[in-house]
Amino acid sequence: MHQAFGKTLGEHEGIGFMIADNEMDLHSARLNILHPAWVLDQGGQGVTSETIVMRIFKDIRAFRIYDGPSEVHRWSIARKIIGK
Repeated sequence: MHQAFGKTLGEHEGIGFMIADNEMDLHSARLNILHPAWVLDQGGQGVTSETIVMRIFKDIRAFRIYDGPSEVHRWSIARKIIGK
């Protein structure tokens, strides 16, 4: 394990917070995949152009690609704060 200031990196509060944030994000992502899959499995139709799920997927996908991932936004905000 890598150490800094006599502790492993994960024992530092700031790094620990980042690790916890990552774990929460991963868990949320898993639920965001599993729950809709379960709902669709219960509906028996799957994803067809006739369902609201397909319309939402088609509409949201374009915005996600156009707007960029959240990391891009976070980096932009960080640069503005650091520049002040």
